[in-house]
Amino acid sequence: MPEETKIPDSKPIASGLAFSALAQTRNTEATLRWLGFQFALGLNIAGLSGVIVWLLQQPSQLVLLFLLVTCLWAVGGNRVYFTVLARDGKFMGLWNEKMIELEQANSIDGGVKIFSSPEYLELKARRPTIQDVLRRTILTISMVWVGHALFIVVQLVS
Repeated sequence: MPEETKIPDSKPIASGLAFSALAQTRNTEATLRWLGFQFALGLNIAGLSGVIVWLLQQPSQLVLLFLLVTCLWAVGGNRVYFTVLARDGKFMGLWNEKMIELEQANSIDGGVKIFSSPEYLELKARRPTIQDVLRRTILTISMVWVGHALFIVVQLVS
């Protein structure tokens, strides 16, 4: 008969390790969100610049169709990114709340409060949030793409 393996008694995770892991997860997510925004902004600027340059060259009907498809793809891509930003914001809120819970339940040596301090909670409640600004920027860029698409449609029709 095979020897039974014993499962050791579970031990709670030290609150300091959990707090540190939550802070690192939150910081990594914030960094990835910012890098993703920079990448999306760079792609949008490059794409819009290219479309504008081609439109100034009095393109053929075929090129206009290609530019229209490019504009529509950009709007779709920005819509996806807009949704990703909304989802990421929910996780950032979760990490912040869990850090506050850990800090309140276990405290920090010396009684220092960071995430549960009135100052942090006041800053966290300010509007617009960075999340709002990033989403508004992507929405504005999408509207510029839509404007270009409409301009191209007018060029194709006339």
